[in-house]
Amino acid sequence: MMMTWWQKWIRKPAPERWCVIDAETGGLDPSQDEMISLAGVAVRLHNQALHLCPYDSIEVSLRPQYLTSHDNILVHGIGRGEQRLGQDPVQAMQQFFQWVHDAPLIGFHSNFDRAFIEKTALRHGFKLPRIQWLDLAELAPAVCSQPNLRSLDDWLQHFEIPVEQRHSAAADAYATALLLLRVGQAARHQGELDFYHLRHAARSVRHLGLLR
Repeated sequence: MMMTWWQKWIRKPAPERWCVIDAETGGLDPSQDEMISLAGVAVRLHNQALHLCPYDSIEVSLRPQYLTSHDNILVHGIGRGEQRLGQDPVQAMQQFFQWVHDAPLIGFHSNFDRAFIEKTALRHGFKLPRIQWLDLAELAPAVCSQPNLRSLDDWLQHFEIPVEQRHSAAADAYATALLLLRVGQAARHQGELDFYHLRHAARSVRHLGLLR
């Protein structure tokens, strides 16, 4: 007997390799501003625990069409000379998604990263693969019952996670991955730890309107 599409979906195994990512941009508007750096580090789910894989990581710089302002450079630290040396955006995106392969993507306020990734792809004619996303900014309060914490720094401080550097794509991806490990520990105490369960929990917070 042939399986229906929903039976195939239900039987699809949950991914064991997840990619935690962060993007640095030339502004906050993906319709106008450009992504200038994109980084990620992998975590793996093994024996119901998440493990950080620093050796499985990537960072790419994208050469923008327009160099960013001085004020913006003060935030991300990528000077104009370094911006000029960035990769062709299409090549950078190809390299990034070769690294991602079929893993889901996780970010803190991931809709921001997602918007820039998708706009960059559209702007340069790059065909995006199908991607599963999870927003850690939604997942953390769902699992840890701390809806009043807003920023990544708030959550890092809450869990007393020491981070020496912030506000570069690689540093923020690493910090986000460390937070994911702690959130994963909390989730494991509440039940089965897999990507689909966590994504469902994150979406429940959004649909219930618990985030302001």
